[in-house]
Amino acid sequence: MDLAATAVAGYDDEDREAAATDNHLPAVDEATQKTRLAYWNDVLKQLDTIPAKELSAENQVNLAVYRPQVENLAADLRFRGYEMRSTATRSSGPASAS
Repeated sequence: MDLAATAVAGYDDEDREAAATDNHLPAVDEATQKTRLAYWNDVLKQLDTIPAKELSAENQVNLAVYRPQVENLAADLRFRGYEMRSTATRSSGPASAS
């Protein structure tokens, strides 16, 4: 599955790098999120096939760092984190006069 081919323009994210011609944010519809989850689940399955003990010490560290990153990306999609409001968009209401 190639998310880079199906990604919508916007900004760098876990799917691809932004292009100079990008003029809007990536798609966040449920179908796109399911596609992303399937992609990251496939990456996890591929990581499961890597015999970690046969890797160099440096690549064992790389795998130990990379796998939790991918697990977190998949978990965020699984738990629909894309539907949660960003704290940057929350309004604390009108400022009170002192």
